[in-house]
Amino acid sequence: MNFLYGNSHNQTDNFKYIDWTKLCEIVTNPEQSEFKHWEHAKANAPVIAATDATAKTKPSVISHNNMTMIRVDVDDSTFDIDDIKHNLESVLCIESYIIHSTHRAYQIDTETGEDFGPRWRVYIELSKPLTVTDWAMAQDMLSDFLDGDGCASRPQQIMYLPTRYDGDEYQFYIGSGTPYERYGMITEYCREIAEEHASDNEKTIYEPPKNPVPLVGNQVSLIDVFNQHVSVESVIRNGGYKKSGKKWKSPWSTSTAGGIIYKPKSGGERYTTYSETEQGHLGLSEGCGYDAFDMYCKINHQDNVRSALKAIGDMPEFQSVTKHNAREYMINKHNEEVEALNNG
Repeated sequence: MNFLYGNSHNQTDNFKYIDWTKLCEIVTNPEQSEFKHWEHAKANAPVIAATDATAKTKPSVISHNNMTMIRVDVDDSTFDIDDIKHNLESVLCIESYIIHSTHRAYQIDTETGEDFGPRWRVYIELSKPLTVTDWAMAQDMLSDFLDGDGCASRPQQIMYLPTRYDGDEYQFYIGSGTPYERYGMITEYCREIAEEHASDNEKTIYEPPKNPVPLVGNQVSLIDVFNQHVSVESVIRNGGYKKSGKKWKSPWSTSTAGGIIYKPKSGGERYTTYSETEQGHLGLSEGCGYDAFDMYCKINHQDNVRSALKAIGDMPEFQSVTKHNAREYMINKHNEEVEALNNG
């Protein structure tokens, strides 16, 4: 099957076509751009579309009704290339695919400069063309599973092919095997997701009961500081969990289903679970939201709060809080002793 190919996003007619083999060659050996900045390199890079239509406009693609590739933009995920490979191969049983980094290889906050992880493009080779309707369903499934961008389900969407430029950090991987043909899986997956979302909407996330750690004087809550500086996702990932779509699969799970589900919550990120495996292993409660400290305590210290606090207090990034609290403890103890003498 072929894909519409243009020399740049500005091209409007006289398109050429490339096949999967040529696409693999381009990804393996991208052209060297004459431009030194990713924005200029991208603006002048060749593009493709997931169709063999005669033009890249929406009316043309829809009337042609012949989609020849599934693609996903993974721009706002924490996935590395191995995570995507795992989800494609082990979970979705997809063998023939391409992963490559984008021209702007990382998610960078323009104000703080903080790096939120890599950005990827994923292409799936198909065994047969899909109608626009079936293709959009497949796109939604893959986007949901890989934390992809929803705009990828627009049939006229173009993809910028990689080009090299000075200082880039280009990465790619090509999976070789049989083109994707398990289309019944797409329908079944979308049905399960719809049922899951309907079920989730009926459940309420509640706060787990807290065992307050007493503070004295001007001591600072180490739990609060930990939650402010450590993400729940990093705790889950460091605990050996693998992300599968919106869920996280535990290292001891024997099924393909993710055990921990992310639920955004005002006032801070939270995780909840509906998996009996996680409830039994970690002592999680169904529908209960957990913050970073909750999950760290359960995963790393068998729910022993004292042990978790000691370990956190010994971490280099939190030792200043530990020292501050120790000073406050001594000051408070001294004040109590003085008060006792005065009252005696």
